[in-house]
Amino acid sequence: MNLLFKFLLFIFSLSVLTANDGTFLSNGSIIYPINETRVSLEKEYLNFKCKDGIASVNVYFEFKNPESKPVKSIVGFVSPFYNNDVPEYNGPQNLIRKFVVNFNDKILPHSKKWTKCDTCQLKDFSAEMREEEMSGQIVHLFDIEFKPGINKISHSFEFSASSYVFLDEIYTYILQTGKKWAGGKIKDFTLEIDIGENQLLFIDDIFGKKADWKIIGSGKICNEKLKDDIFEDYNIKLVRLNSGSLMIQASDFAPERDIYFGLIDRTWFISRMFNNGKFSEDFLIALSDIKYDDYYKEIQISDKDLQLLRNLIYAQYNYDFKNKEYKNFFSQFDWYMPDPNLKMDDINLSENHKKCLNRILELEEIRK
Repeated sequence: MNLLFKFLLFIFSLSVLTANDGTFLSNGSIIYPINETRVSLEKEYLNFKCKDGIASVNVYFEFKNPESKPVKSIVGFVSPFYNNDVPEYNGPQNLIRKFVVNFNDKILPHSKKWTKCDTCQLKDFSAEMREEEMSGQIVHLFDIEFKPGINKISHSFEFSASSYVFLDEIYTYILQTGKKWAGGKIKDFTLEIDIGENQLLFIDDIFGKKADWKIIGSGKICNEKLKDDIFEDYNIKLVRLNSGSLMIQASDFAPERDIYFGLIDRTWFISRMFNNGKFSEDFLIALSDIKYDDYYKEIQISDKDLQLLRNLIYAQYNYDFKNKEYKNFFSQFDWYMPDPNLKMDDINLSENHKKCLNRILELEEIRK
C-alpha cells in the first residue's frame, strides 16, 4: 500500500485554553491538539522541488500575535508511519527526512511522539508497541513562544513520491489545518512547484476562482481535463511545464481540500484518462510495453501507429513537424506547443526516451 505524504501543523496548549471547537486540557505529558484563537497565519509560501521521485520542500510562515504579551505553544509537524512497518531495531519509519525547523532565525530542537489520529492524545514511543499500533502518525514537536507582532517559521524536509495505478508520481500536503489558526484563513498563500523540465503536471484546483496561476519560465495552463474515476473527488488541471515552475497565489484562503499533484507519466503525455477516442487500446498498451516490457517486440500496432509513437516522443519536446499530418494530429493536444526554432538535433532526450526510441527504431527495422 502506498502512503501519501501528509503535512499537518497543530497547535497544542500548555494549559487550559478555550478554542474554536472546545476546551482542551494539557497536563504533564498528556497533549491534545486545539484550534488557536489568538495567533493568525498571515503568510504561507510553499515550495516543492521534485526530482527523480523525491520532493525537497521549503515552507515559510508568518504568524501574527496581536497580544501585548508572548503566546507560548507547542507546534507539531505530523507525518504517517511508513507502510505500517516496524523495523526490528530502529522503531517505526518516518516518511519525512532531513527535517529542520527555523523560528525567528533560530534552529529549534524537536522531539517525536506518535498519535492514532488527528484529534487523539500524543504518546511516547516504547519497545512494547504492537505492530497494529503503528498505523497512526509521527509528530515532530517543538516549543514556540510567539512574540507580539510578526513571527517567522520555516521548515525544510524531503520525502518520496507515492504512485497509484497509472500515476507515476503523487505528492500531497495537508493544507486544511491552515484554518485552525485565528481567523480561519491563510491571508497570503503562495504555492510554487518545480517538477523538472518538459513535464505534464496534474494538480487539484483547490485555490478558488480568484487565485492567480502563472508559469515562471516556459509552459501553459492547459484546458484539457482528466476524466477518470480516481479523480472524481478532485478538480484536476493539467499544466505543461517546459522549464521553470508553476506558481499559484491566493488571498484570504480557507482550503477545503489538501494539496494533491503529480505526474501521470514521466515518459508519455498520452493516457487513457484523457484519450477521448484518439488512440486505440492497442496503442495505449504499446505505450506501456515500450516503456517497461521485455516483450515489446510483440506489440500489436500497425506500422503507421508505430511511426506515430516514435514522433510522439518529439512532440513532447515541442518539435514543430514539417509533416502536416503529424502537426495536425498533435495540435489537438493542449500540451503541444510547437517551437519553430527548435531543431531535431537540438533536442536533448531523457534516458528513458532514448531507450523507448531505440526500441521503436529496432521494431521498425524488424518490420522492413
